[in-house]
Amino acid sequence: MNSEFSIRLSGLRKEKNISQKEAAGNLGVSQALLSHYEKGIRECGLDFLTKAADYYDVTTDYLLGRTDNRNGYYDIYNENDIETDKSLNSSTVFRCLVHTVNELTNISSESQDKIRKFLMLTSYRLRIYSVSQGLTDKSRFSLDINYADKLASDIQGDLLSCDYNTKPQDIPKDKTFTKTIIKESEKFIKQEIQNKLKKQKQQ
Repeated sequence: MNSEFSIRLSGLRKEKNISQKEAAGNLGVSQALLSHYEKGIRECGLDFLTKAADYYDVTTDYLLGRTDNRNGYYDIYNENDIETDKSLNSSTVFRCLVHTVNELTNISSESQDKIRKFLMLTSYRLRIYSVSQGLTDKSRFSLDINYADKLASDIQGDLLSCDYNTKPQDIPKDKTFTKTIIKESEKFIKQEIQNKLKKQKQQ
């Protein structure tokens, strides 16, 4: 086991605010052995690893330090705040997207269809970008990808400018991932505006 395992094993116990003795009893090992695991003196077996993961409600990959995502794909669909939502990462973006789509269920079916098409075109444009990175076969596209990207961008603008006939309800309290996406997006927009102004002055 790596040192990350011992750090996380100890940290999870402290998060639960339980003693080493209590945790050892629940995990079916002696306190001395658990102490050795938490200090990295001894390596545990697969049986203990899976027991510890179940006991602390995390994945074995998280315990081993292979990922910072505690609950695997569950965290992506779980709408409760999690620590990683405080920073911009793929999980935060995806979680905010899923949450936002779920919030929009009170609009008309026609408007929901437009939002689905907007998101579809976003994914399509990302696949176009992946061609330049050598991750997608260009032959999969029937349209010229540069032309298609411009068309998709224009259509997305039209989709956003339409009236969605939303009937606002009580505004829910923002989730951490929502705050992060808004903050980081506006920060990025301001930086891009400044960069464009600098280029215009230099010309």
